[in-house]
Amino acid sequence: MARASGFPAGRPLKLVVPFPAGGSTDVIARIAAEGLGGRLGVPVVIENKPGAGGTIGASQVAKAAPDGHELLVASVSISTNHHIFKNLPFDPLKDLAPVSLIATVPNVLLVGPHVSMRSTADLIAAAKAAPGKITYGSAGIGTSAHLAAELFCQMTGVTMTHVPYRGTGPALNDLIGGRLDVMFDILTAVVQQVKAGTVRALAVTTPGRNPLLPELPPVADSLPGFEVTTWNGVFAPAATPAAVIDSLSASIVQVMRQDGVRTRLAELSVEALGSSPAELATWLAAESDKWGRLVRSANIRSND
Repeated sequence: MARASGFPAGRPLKLVVPFPAGGSTDVIARIAAEGLGGRLGVPVVIENKPGAGGTIGASQVAKAAPDGHELLVASVSISTNHHIFKNLPFDPLKDLAPVSLIATVPNVLLVGPHVSMRSTADLIAAAKAAPGKITYGSAGIGTSAHLAAELFCQMTGVTMTHVPYRGTGPALNDLIGGRLDVMFDILTAVVQQVKAGTVRALAVTTPGRNPLLPELPPVADSLPGFEVTTWNGVFAPAATPAAVIDSLSASIVQVMRQDGVRTRLAELSVEALGSSPAELATWLAAESDKWGRLVRSANIRSND
């Protein structure tokens, strides 16, 4: 597909990452930015704009000039926050235009080394035997780790006690230190701890096994239908011309299909994708519907 006339006109592009540097979204965005800059022939810079579960950075892009030069690298939170936050300053389904789905990342079910459970079935049995006694951590209310655990509880009928933290790091530290029992987290972030034995992984949350930890079965083997995938997509301000969005999408697809990009991401347990705007819109709608139903049924609300 030919580039839109006059775009990018020699001007740099900005990819806004609504999370701190060093996380999986940031790493994926930087790899994609490197390839996209080479393809478009202009610098592509990363701006980390963390806060409020990703809403600060997303709101910035929603209000940016709709010319394709400021884009959002969103995560699954773009499909959940409007269900959780009372006063979200933008509507992700109306104020942002889908450009391309770029990656998916599996989650993993973890337990601390002090926990005797060795499988998903063990966890379900233990939680049923002692309602509320088992604790699970997350990076905060409404985060993907919280929602994954809540989905697990709803599908199994068990009750576990949620312990929200200010970030994944403190939760993982307490899991390792024996002050927390269970946690869902992105495989990319914890694979080294799993291999070192400081935490124990019970299962992956994708339908199939993962090549980084092929010995782990899917949660769905013990809980049919359970699936949680963290994902990243690129969005533009809603009024961005369709020709610019299509041009960006085509360039991103080509970048994400490059062998070097796919290999670098695969080493991090990230599947490089690339999609049309319509495919990302369909994906976003399905994710919003799935997590919206969970949020309503569990009455999850943020205090922010």
